[in-house]
Amino acid sequence: MASSSSSDPAATLYDMPISNHGARVRYAIYAKDIQDVVHIVSPNELGGLKGEEYLKRNPQGKMPLLVLADGTALPESEIIVQYLLDAYADRGPSLKPDDAVSRAKAAYVCRHHDMYIASVQGCMYRAMPSTEARATQLAELYKQLCVLESLCSSPEDGPYFLPGTTATHADGAIVPTMCFCFYALPKYFGWPGEHKASLSAFPKLSAWFASCQASDANLKKVADEVTGALGAWDEGGRWETVGAIADLKNTEYKWAYP
Repeated sequence: MASSSSSDPAATLYDMPISNHGARVRYAIYAKDIQDVVHIVSPNELGGLKGEEYLKRNPQGKMPLLVLADGTALPESEIIVQYLLDAYADRGPSLKPDDAVSRAKAAYVCRHHDMYIASVQGCMYRAMPSTEARATQLAELYKQLCVLESLCSSPEDGPYFLPGTTATHADGAIVPTMCFCFYALPKYFGWPGEHKASLSAFPKLSAWFASCQASDANLKKVADEVTGALGAWDEGGRWETVGAIADLKNTEYKWAYP
């Protein structure tokens, strides 16, 4: 992730390429072309996510974290995105739908993602307390992706998540997480689809994932960042290390959906 050479940024984003939550913030930064005033650095600059200096600013020890020039710390990706859209409304696209109903729909898409998908996405790539826990969360992930599929626009409505001709912050929120789904679920969990590209059970999401990146270079940029980081995880044996490969050998549980 490149950052501006300016020595006096208005804000600093602490984030890493693997973070799907951070990627939605990076998308807003790239789309609004504000890298000159928002620098992107690793959390290691503050001693890492569990370091004392980082925890002072975000007690949850998670990324992303935005720190303003006056020291104000803003955690949580959607809060950061909305701050950037307001603070830099005069730069680049608004990333907000034009009408109130569409704005509410975009907010709903993001809320659904944050509450119901992000809460279980770790079953794809984290160590779990048990094989049963991984299988249970995977079933919930399928359920919530079905809801997301129902919210996604059809290809004839345009290339973005909501009908229209411009991307919104909803696209920025969903693209990075679908990178995880399209990467891990076909390759490791046996879900029908094309590795890194699609899932057969979700034709609208799959079509949107391709079309939005073809239409918006900054969505492709964050997708490439996340997918590249997932590839590095893969090369390092991530799925073996977290016990996913061992769990998947247990045929008592359902792994492939639908």
